[in-house]
Amino acid sequence: MVVDKRGLQVGGPGAAVLVAAVLLLVCCAIVEVQAQQQAPPVLQVVATSHYDAGLQVGTKFADRINAYLSHSQTLREDLIPMLSKPADKAWFDRYVATSKAHYPQYYEEIQGIAAGAKVEFTYLLLLALEDELLHHDVSTHIPADELSCSDIHIHKLQTTMFGHNEDASALVKEYGYILSVNITPSNGPAQQYTAFTYPGMLSGNAFGWNKHIAFSCNALFPLAINMGGIGRSFINRDILASSSIADAVVRATPDGRAIGFAFNMASLVAPYPIVSVEVAPNSYSYYSVQGNYSHFNMYKQLEAPQGTDESTVHRQSRVYALPAPARADDIRNILGDTHDKDYPIYRDGAAPDTGVVTVATALFNLNEARVTIWHTNPKLSTTNGTLSFKL
Repeated sequence: MVVDKRGLQVGGPGAAVLVAAVLLLVCCAIVEVQAQQQAPPVLQVVATSHYDAGLQVGTKFADRINAYLSHSQTLREDLIPMLSKPADKAWFDRYVATSKAHYPQYYEEIQGIAAGAKVEFTYLLLLALEDELLHHDVSTHIPADELSCSDIHIHKLQTTMFGHNEDASALVKEYGYILSVNITPSNGPAQQYTAFTYPGMLSGNAFGWNKHIAFSCNALFPLAINMGGIGRSFINRDILASSSIADAVVRATPDGRAIGFAFNMASLVAPYPIVSVEVAPNSYSYYSVQGNYSHFNMYKQLEAPQGTDESTVHRQSRVYALPAPARADDIRNILGDTHDKDYPIYRDGAAPDTGVVTVATALFNLNEARVTIWHTNPKLSTTNGTLSFKL
């Protein structure tokens, strides 16, 4: 046995045990840190105005927002060049004016984000109106980074839940975050919600919940749009203020909306009805889920001329080929499915399904009043990079 200068025994019968114990503690710490690093960060926001809420978000996540903007190919190559083209700039100004007129409070939120992150306000408006600006010719071009999202529903007697894959640019996976917001403005109604949020953007385009409803969004691609209308991101942000499913439908379908989208909605009041609402610029459909249901990125109930998304065709076909889900693990396994190597449900950005990865998966278990969020494939890991919230 050897005793070092600090009086510690090195070697001997207890040394191996001591070393093993230290290594175990180090390994456990590394695993814990890795899991924490993989999960998106969560920010609690308590604000007295929408501008203040945005300011807090922009200040906290300035590094993430700046990194996202500097690396976004869509922003640099598609959106910013529009500002130097008179026709495109005119449409951009019209979208901004229309959206601001209908939702000045959310316009102020974006102003706050820009001020907090110290980024160009116009760039955040471009991102907020990306869907509209890039959909002017959707018949020939569906933006690759918008072919997004898969939803699986179960609504039966004792099992009511739905799961959602949020699919987007890999930059969103790296720089996205979750906001838990409580706004009590002096000149408007209070809002309280939690939502997965894209860097520098308004909440509502992915998935979220408040004390009344839980919901997720699916991008859709109608061929006809109302050019110069209300931007989708402003409308989706307003859904987070809903007091019921009926209120959410009204908020999702304002007159003058520019493009289409779908949202999957569940009431947090028993018996926890689930609905799927498909919105087009001038019409919408309302489907009450009974049993099993799935939704992707093409109109399924509403008869609306639309662009074709090859990934949706493959993802829907794969879901039909699988047994109908009966419990939470079934939804988790479906949303993590990679059987179709060309267009998997859980997306990895590999060709031919390029430009898109699954950035987060959410499972809303209404019977247990809980939402679980995975930052990695939910089929392969039930805990790593996972967050859980009480609904």
